[in-house]
Amino acid sequence: MIGWRKFSLAVSKNYLFYKQAKLYFLVNVNAWVWSAVFHSRDLDITEKLDYFCASLVVMCSIFFSFSKLVGDPRDKRCFLFGALLAAIYGHHIYVMGYIKFDYGYNMKFNVFIGTLSFIMWLLWCFLERKKRASVRKCAILVTTLYLCVGLELFDFPPIWWTFDAHSLWHLATIPLCYFWYNFLIDDGKYELSMVKLL
Repeated sequence: MIGWRKFSLAVSKNYLFYKQAKLYFLVNVNAWVWSAVFHSRDLDITEKLDYFCASLVVMCSIFFSFSKLVGDPRDKRCFLFGALLAAIYGHHIYVMGYIKFDYGYNMKFNVFIGTLSFIMWLLWCFLERKKRASVRKCAILVTTLYLCVGLELFDFPPIWWTFDAHSLWHLATIPLCYFWYNFLIDDGKYELSMVKLL
């Protein structure tokens, strides 16, 4: 919430990716809420909502990275890619919700989509490296996030009977939010300054 407030005060709604940034913010808040609900009340429905909403965050990340590569979220290619992602996500929910709630399949799905998103963000950073100073923040951020996924993949017994790999994954994502909004602010200001120069 703090990051979004800071971003919305610093960056004009004329920023081409403002609506997409807002959608990504809302999807992330939704995922955090259901994660907290599930971790405090383990029921079949809360577990599914936690998993499905977490997958939606990963899907939104790949859509955001694709839109940045295209350069305009209003481009027809973004709409078509978004429709493809919606179909893939719908199939994933169907399989997990109605065929078999398979933890292994869910992890493979999210790691695959997350890896694609990671590659696409790094590709965008590489292509924009000479134009924007903010790409360094983005590259460090997505690389750190990708490395932190290892905490989800390589579980270990809880440290002091409290901190397991999953809890450390959640802890690691908190400071990354700060850097994400710093990157978005820099990116938004850069793009708005380019519009003014035209």
